[in-house]
Amino acid sequence: MPAALACISPCADLTLSGDTIRTLEGLDPVLTPKRMQLLQGAYAGTADERQPRLSPLFADYTPEFPPTIIQTGTRDLLLSDCVRLHQKLKGSGVDVELSVREGMWHGYHIIPNDEFPEAAAGFQELADFLRRTLKLEPEQVP
Repeated sequence: MPAALACISPCADLTLSGDTIRTLEGLDPVLTPKRMQLLQGAYAGTADERQPRLSPLFADYTPEFPPTIIQTGTRDLLLSDCVRLHQKLKGSGVDVELSVREGMWHGYHIIPNDEFPEAAAGFQELADFLRRTLKLEPEQVP
């Protein structure tokens, strides 16, 4: 088991049942419902999308699961996946944080930090979480 998890806009439900896949259509510049269906098929193939290894939302968790941070944005098609995964982990007693950035889309972190302060803030939040969770000194985190 890893000591901690940092999840950036995770796809937690390959059944694509999250409502934001439809309600945020056209607001996320990266993902579209059609692209999600193509990715789902490429990733899952003919396997049952509800398998916990494919869709972590359907897994069983215990409080011993690693501390986790989930980051997303209000325009991320996977926002509902992130919220539902957070609720599932929290309900199982896992130490979990959810960070939702206003106006951000799926994977906004990929914009170079020096050009996009939101990306820099997202990475800083991840570094702070890992530093705190893993009890690292500031100079130990790249």
